[in-house]
Amino acid sequence: MGKEHLFFDFDGMTFDTLPSTLLFINQTYNTDIKLNEIVNRGSEIELIIQKHTGDLSITKRQFYKLYNENYLMSLERHKDIQPMKNAPQVIRALREKYILHTLTARQFTGFDVIKYMIDTHLGGAMQHIHCVSRVDPDGKTKIVTKREYVDSIDGYKIAFFDDSLHEVNDMRGAVPSFLFDPHNYHPEIDPKRKTIDWTQIGDMYL
Repeated sequence: MGKEHLFFDFDGMTFDTLPSTLLFINQTYNTDIKLNEIVNRGSEIELIIQKHTGDLSITKRQFYKLYNENYLMSLERHKDIQPMKNAPQVIRALREKYILHTLTARQFTGFDVIKYMIDTHLGGAMQHIHCVSRVDPDGKTKIVTKREYVDSIDGYKIAFFDDSLHEVNDMRGAVPSFLFDPHNYHPEIDPKRKTIDWTQIGDMYL
């Protein structure tokens, strides 16, 4: 019998990237947006920026183009980002027992940055990296959702963790899924369906 599979989100789950994302936004648009304004609101980011700048011409497409080229693909922007508290030691221990997957909404163009972070801080413990979005050679964007990726994996899948409630709900029926909520942004969620620290994840599976 082969090893079982565990799946983890990248941003806000494995690495504490939100503060650096906010810094990029404020530097790019000369704004003073606060952290609590963007938590779990990626789909509304252009509206938040419009509100602070007064520039209604800013579109989601424009923002994500800048974000991809000048943040997601930038090693310089990631050099000071650290793993979430207790993540490295738990992940290294999990690696001994399971096959670990990183699933991220980041575009494949930023793959080298993701791999650099995992190799540098986690000793390469995540064996598989899946980027939801990639551009084919013909220029067309191909989307393979986290759910579709998990469905495609053969073998026993024991859990999925993400700080996005939408992603967690989307995994229902595919694999037991848990919200990572260290700041209790979602007090309405059953404590049995969420975790608040990586040590708790270690207690569950080590």
